[in-house]
Amino acid sequence: MVSEKLQQLQNEIEQAMKEDIDNSKVGKLLENYGLVDKLVKAQYIINLTRIDSIAIKDQEMKEALKTLPGQEIVIASCCFCPRCCKC
Repeated sequence: MVSEKLQQLQNEIEQAMKEDIDNSKVGKLLENYGLVDKLVKAQYIINLTRIDSIAIKDQEMKEALKTLPGQEIVIASCCFCPRCCKC
């Protein structure tokens, strides 16, 4: 259950990142410079050291994050390019 919850979080963040870049000024900027073929990669980093000090509404997610080793989770999208990501 823990791994499913974390995988769902990662999938939703990756999808949101792709949608955000497609609908952003950054996406248009990349397109203007011809950077449209999976050349740009971005990531989010979740700081696990702050889990106890922030209000996480989903208690199951909070517990799942506590089970992970290390101090951060890196969630990266496979690629970013305006209106072309099919990864």
